[in-house]
Amino acid sequence: MSPSLWNTASLCFLLVWLFSLHSIAVFLFSDGFLLRRTALSNTSNCSNRRQWQEAVSSKQCWMDKRFDKIVIVIIDSLRLDFALFDERLPQLHTPHYRNKLPIIHELLSSSPEENDAHIFRFIADPPTTTMQRLKGLTTGSLPTFIDAGNNFASSAIAEDNWVTLARDNGLTSVMLGDDTWLSLFPQHFIREFGYNPFDVKDLHTVDNGVLKDLFTELKKPDWNVLLAHFEGVDHVGHRFGPSHPEMASKLSQMDGVLRDVVDLLDSSTLMIVMGDHGMTPSGDHGGDSIDEMNAALFAYSKQQRLWPQAKNCCHLAAILVRLF
Repeated sequence: MSPSLWNTASLCFLLVWLFSLHSIAVFLFSDGFLLRRTALSNTSNCSNRRQWQEAVSSKQCWMDKRFDKIVIVIIDSLRLDFALFDERLPQLHTPHYRNKLPIIHELLSSSPEENDAHIFRFIADPPTTTMQRLKGLTTGSLPTFIDAGNNFASSAIAEDNWVTLARDNGLTSVMLGDDTWLSLFPQHFIREFGYNPFDVKDLHTVDNGVLKDLFTELKKPDWNVLLAHFEGVDHVGHRFGPSHPEMASKLSQMDGVLRDVVDLLDSSTLMIVMGDHGMTPSGDHGGDSIDEMNAALFAYSKQQRLWPQAKNCCHLAAILVRLF
C-alpha cells in the first residue's frame, strides 16, 4: 500500500473511531442523565382509603375536611430568605430582598388565639424551571431534566393530580396569572385570566393583570380553589438580580397584595403563599443549587391550631388534603 493510501485509510479510521466514541458518549449521557419517567394512569379514589382508616371519620373519603376554600398565591422565584424577617438587620444595610414581606412576620407573631400561621422551607426538586415545578407541585412526581426543553411549550398533564381531583370531586377553581397553568390543565377552571410569562424584561404586565381581577374574584362565592400566580419577582431576578432596588419595590408590592388578601379571608378559607423555586445570586434558576431549590411556603388561616409545630414541609399535597 502506498503511503498516500495508508494515510487516507488511517484518517478514515480515525474519523470513524471519533464518531463512534462521540455517539456512545451522547447515548450514555442521555440515558443516564436525561432520565425519563413513566406517567401512571392510576387515579386516587375512595377505595384507596384503607391505610387512612384510623385518621378518617365515618363520612369523609380521606381526612376530615377543615376548609371550604383555598387561596394559593404563587410568587414565582420566592426564595426562602425573601419571606423571612430578621429584626437584627440594620435598616440602612439590609439587602434589597430581605425584610420586604413583613406581613408574613406579623402573622407569624400574632396571637394563636386569633389565627394560625406557619412558614416552611419548601425544597423544589430540580430542574427548577416553572413548568417542571408546577408538574411536581400538582402531581407529587419528580421532574426530569429532559422535560426542561418543554418549559416554553407545556402540554396537558394526564397523570393523577390535585387540580383534576378538585374538578372531578365537584370543586370549582379560578386561575389568574402565568398561563402555563392553562396549558397544563385545559378546561379545568370556571374562569381563567392567563398572561404570557416569558417576557422577562416586563416586570409588571402579568402582576397587573392578576391584580385587575384578583379582589373581584375573591369576593365571589362560586369557587373553592383560587390560584394567583405572580411573575414580577422572577422577572426582576432575571433582569437585575435579587440585590437591586427593583426587587425591594416588587416584594413590597407583594406585601401589600397579601395584606389585602388577608383582609378578605374568612375562617373557612386557607391561604397558601409560596414560591415554585428560588433563584441564584445572579437571579437565574433551572439548576440544583441551594438558592434555586430553597423556596418559601407560608400557610395561614383564621382558624386556630391547625398545623403541627414544624419547620419543613415535604409537599403541598399534605396541606391540600385538608380541603379535598
